[in-house]
Amino acid sequence: MSFSTASSSTYPAKQHLVRTAKNLGVSSGVIFVRGGDIIVHPDSDTEYEFHQDSNFYYLSGVVEPGYAAAYDIASDTAILFVNHVSADEAVWVGVPMSLEEQQAAYGFDQAHYTKDIASIISALSPAKIFMLPHHQAPELQSLSIDQEMLIEAVHEARVFKDDYEIEVM
Repeated sequence: MSFSTASSSTYPAKQHLVRTAKNLGVSSGVIFVRGGDIIVHPDSDTEYEFHQDSNFYYLSGVVEPGYAAAYDIASDTAILFVNHVSADEAVWVGVPMSLEEQQAAYGFDQAHYTKDIASIISALSPAKIFMLPHHQAPELQSLSIDQEMLIEAVHEARVFKDDYEIEVM
């Protein structure tokens, strides 16, 4: 993760989530977005080059694979879901930042591991979960999901640049 082009070391994820929620025009519900995952070439141990989903990046600031993010509109709470790296895996990919460090670096109110997505989101008791049309969340399928409204709200939010984005340009 590198924020070297902006004077602030904290990505404005919550600001982007709030702006997107306002564009939805609702007072409750949860925005849930998932980042991309690593894809391995068939019959190989070689990975395809990873590129983060641009809408996920805008809403979270995360460029690494395997993450997710949520925003509880009613409580104004931004939640980052971090991919857990085991000790064995850390030998190959390096020791990741702690949950607290990632929460602070990306500007979220909370950080949890991705294995806890279903329990954390369910505990919020959302009437509706807003997801992007191309995102999957099998762990949330028992909840009411809207995959139509969010894409327009994100696109509208991305039109107007904030100070962070202007400085990065």
